Parts: sequence; structure tokens; C-alpha cells
Amino acid sequence: MESIFAEKRPSTIFLFALLMTLSGCLAWGTECTAGTERPISLKECIDIALQRNWGLIQSRLRLEEALYNAKASKKEMFPRLQTDYSLLWRRDESEITIFGRKTVISPHETYNWKAYVTQPLFLGGRLWNTFKAAKIEVDISNLMLTQQANELVRQVKNLYFDLVKAQKLLEEAEAAHKRLKAHLADAKGFYEAGLRTRNDLLESKVELAKGEEDLIKALHDVDIAKARLNLVMQRPLSQDLIPSDQLRFTPFKHDLDNLYVMAEAQRPELMAGRLAVKKAERLKKAAKARLWPQLQLTGTYERTGDTPFMRENPFGDTEQVTLLVKASWELWNWGQTFDEIKAADVRLKLAKSAYNDLKEQVCFEVKEAFLRLKEAEKAIKVTESALEHAEENFRLYNERYRQQLTTSTDVLDAQTLLTQAKSRYVISVAHYAKAEANLEYAIGNDNKISVNFRFNKTDN
Repeated sequence: MESIFAEKRPSTIFLFALLMTLSGCLAWGTECTAGTERPISLKECIDIALQRNWGLIQSRLRLEEALYNAKASKKEMFPRLQTDYSLLWRRDESEITIFGRKTVISPHETYNWKAYVTQPLFLGGRLWNTFKAAKIEVDISNLMLTQQANELVRQVKNLYFDLVKAQKLLEEAEAAHKRLKAHLADAKGFYEAGLRTRNDLLESKVELAKGEEDLIKALHDVDIAKARLNLVMQRPLSQDLIPSDQLRFTPFKHDLDNLYVMAEAQRPELMAGRLAVKKAERLKKAAKARLWPQLQLTGTYERTGDTPFMRENPFGDTEQVTLLVKASWELWNWGQTFDEIKAADVRLKLAKSAYNDLKEQVCFEVKEAFLRLKEAEKAIKVTESALEHAEENFRLYNERYRQQLTTSTDVLDAQTLLTQAKSRYVISVAHYAKAEANLEYAIGNDNKISVNFRFNKTDN
């Protein structure tokens, strides 16, 4: 390979490898499955998951279906053009006798073509309210798509923070392993110099073995965290994943009452619930429309003749234009209309009840997420203080051991306390990050995907 680069003449093998690498990059979009994986941020993980999640793809299709249903409902109010062509055959011609003379008034074959233009003038508001209900359904589908996206964003955030936590714990396991190895070296030196007993050396070896076991577990925890995050992003489970964002602690300043207000205004489920009530109101008005008379306008152009092309009609007019205004009113249908109105009223009450229930559930989620966040915030302060004490404690015992003023057991105990303190601090910061993500989801302040399906200005 050195000669290849020195001569600046790539071989066939090198070109083939380059093509395979590029094809892999194209297959996975902006990612590359080569051995050197670049660090990936939380935002990039969210974008990948939003693009590939099958549930979101299905929700987008349901939104598109609702959009077309709304367009179809609107076009029910437009004029409709209809045509028909007919042939009437008679065995005998129709004749009439006037003053003893027979005259044919209908031939054996009569051809007829009609074109209708029908425009509903008044149907009690049924078409308009049905269209408005279908349009509301588009907005509901859009909000449910947003809610599903927010849920996915929360899941990605939690898994990303789990991965960062696992890597931090791995770093601490490696640091603890190095400290144990250093202590074993000190104990071995003291033992060989006759300053320590063999029990002291054996105890150090046992603790080092336990540290190696903890290191193996931490390595596997990182691999599992990577696989879980890759699974959500629809990537190969074994693909390497290096997070670029780190855990940070920023105190949360909002009060609980303000969070309730934010959740009611921003939570997609609550917004969809309010729209569901409006939709039920529209459907109730549409059901009441059958109580009103209906008015419809029909314009007709008609051609009649005794030949297929109807160029002439020896028995009457070849062309005829008519305009019909028809009013109809259904007076009795055994109470079917009233039953439909009552059913629509029940659906309206059900929508209101579902919204109130959902509102209480959201308020509980906000309060729970807020309390969990405050709990994690206090835990960080406690573990941070404990970590400072543990570091100082280990430093003192280690110095005393080197001066032959304490035993190996005391140093190993201090080492264990230090490892536990660092692990608890990392876990508390990760819990805070996850609690903050859960609170952002609870108040509807999470990342939202953009949807291109919208009505034109003329559709409002």
C-alpha cells in the first residue's frame, strides 16, 4: 500500500474498496458504515429517527388520506356535470289518426342524448358542515402525527442519554481499573520489600479481578445502549455510534403553574381533543340538516332524433334546453333523523368527556415530570458533594498507605467509595437529562416535524 500512495497510482483493489465505501454511504443517506464512524449529535439522531420510523410514515399516509377526504367533501358543493345516451326501440311505430289520415308520431328507433348540470342550492348545511368536519380531521391527523413524533423524540433522547451515561461509566470503570492496578503495584512492591504481608497482596489482586469484571460489564452496557439507539433509528444494530453531545446540568427555572399553562397550549393531544369537540359539533349540525327542506337546480341540454347522430328529428324538436328548480322536504321517516341527531349529540358529549379526561392525565404527567426533575436536581447536588469527599478520602488514604500508616483494606475501601461516588454522580446527571426530556415532552415543548400537507388559501 505504501508504494501505491507513493506512486499516486491507485490499484484496482483500492478503487473497488472506494466504490464500496461510497455505495454504503449512499445506502444510508448521510451516514457511512465504514470502520471510522464520525461522532453523531443528538439532533442528528432525532432527524434520522424521524425520517425512518415506520409509525411516522404510516401517520403521514393517514394525514394524506384525511386531506384527500376533505377535498372530496368540499367538492360535494360544486356543480356536477352528467351525461347519458339512450336508444329506444319499438316493435310498432306510434301513429295518430287525424281526419281519417294516419300520421307517425314515434318511429321504431329513437336516439336521445342529455347533458345535466346539477347544483345543490340548499341542503340544510349538511354539505358545508361535513366539509368543515373533514377539514378538522386533517388538523387532528396533523396533530397526532406531531404527537407521535414528539414521543419518538423523547425516546431517542432517553436512549442517547443512556448511551452517554454508559460511556461515562465505562470511563470510570477504566479509571478504577487503573487505580487498582497502581495499588496492586504498590502492594507488590511493599510485599517484595517485606513491608506487607501476603494477605495484603492477595486482597489487592482480588479487588483488581473485581475491577476487571466491572470493566467487562461496562463495555457490554455501552454495546447494548448503542444497539438500542440504532434500533430506534432503523440502523444495523452492530453499527458503531459515537455520541458527540455530553451530559450537562442547567437548573430548571419554570414553576409548576406555568408548566400547566404551557402544556394546555402546546400539547398536541389536547389540541387534537379540542378539535375533536369542534368536529363533533359540526357532525351534529350535519345530522340536523335533514330536518330542513332541500333545494336543487338542474340545467339540461337534450338532443333527440331517429338516427345515431341525431342531426334531425322529423317528429319534434331536435334540441331542447330546460332549467329545473326542485324543492323537496322529507316529512316522515319513522324518527330516523331524530335518532341520528341523538347519536351525534352523544358523540359530542363523548368528545368533551374524553378531552376532560385527557386534560387531567396531561396535568398529572406534567406534575410527575416536574417532581422527577426536581428530584434529579437535588440528587446532583448531593452526589456532587459526596464525590468531592470521596476524592479527598481516597487521596488521603492512598498517601497514608504509601507512608505505611494504613492498611490495603482501607485504600481499597476508599477506592470503592470513590468509584461508587463517581458512578452515582454520572447516573444522577443522566437522570436529570432524561427527566428534562420527559418534562419537555409533557408540556409539548419538544422538537416537532414539519408537515407539508396544507390547504391552499382558497380552501379556507
